Amino acid sequence: MRYFAWQWAKRSFADHWDIPYHGLTLRCHRNSHSASAALYFNGLPDFREMSFIRRYLRPADTFVDIGANVGVYTLLAAALVGAQGRVHAFEPGTQTRAQLADNVALNRLSCVSVHAFAVSDRAGSASLTAGVDDCVASLVPADAGADTAHVEQITCVTLDEFLPDEDFAMAKIDIEGAEPLAVRGALGHLGRGNPPVLQIEMDGYSKKFGVETHDFIAELDQAGYDVGIYDVASNSIEFTRTPWLSGVLNVLAVSRARRDEVTARLAEKRSQP
Repeated sequence: MRYFAWQWAKRSFADHWDIPYHGLTLRCHRNSHSASAALYFNGLPDFREMSFIRRYLRPADTFVDIGANVGVYTLLAAALVGAQGRVHAFEPGTQTRAQLADNVALNRLSCVSVHAFAVSDRAGSASLTAGVDDCVASLVPADAGADTAHVEQITCVTLDEFLPDEDFAMAKIDIEGAEPLAVRGALGHLGRGNPPVLQIEMDGYSKKFGVETHDFIAELDQAGYDVGIYDVASNSIEFTRTPWLSGVLNVLAVSRARRDEVTARLAEKRSQP
């Protein structure tokens, strides 16, 4: 029913449509691929990944959303960590960030901080390509050219420098191939097993930044993290050095020093929004 209602709304003059989302409200804009996916898939557009987050996050946790887009993960995390928790949502793109801020304001989420920066391996400026919708904007590699008519100049920060004293429960990184850069800018945190678990998109796009997937996994290993895939049915993480063989694009990287803590959290029974 939601699917047909959304198709009708997109053909009408409505700029957006508000839907219930994990006890909150998600504003779906006409050009928002991410929001419409949440609508089509009944609030869990990334079923495996979001199922893990719902089992793992706890009230008062701190969650970092790197590449927050319009807030699909941000709102889910905010619903789970509650008013005593914190959600840091990083989104450098002006248009997409406006929709993210709209969703945060709509739900009066005082626990969410929206940051107008890209997270990378160094502080400075960079170029961001602007896509036709909210899901294809990406950093332009320093040695690559781009059509200046579709490029936005943005500011980059590192997680180590921008949030040096925060203790995180989890971070999600989905930045169209620039994930290795974000990880390199957080090695101080990762060296302390902070956060215990990362969700990272590994879709091969990191090649445009000169990083093959197997090399990225080796970097995570050197930082003390093992890569795995969450299995919803068994509520467990299956560790592997070749996640691409499963066809899964979003993997978990778990601190070896804190693996028992992650496993214990998953084993706890809890109610979910």
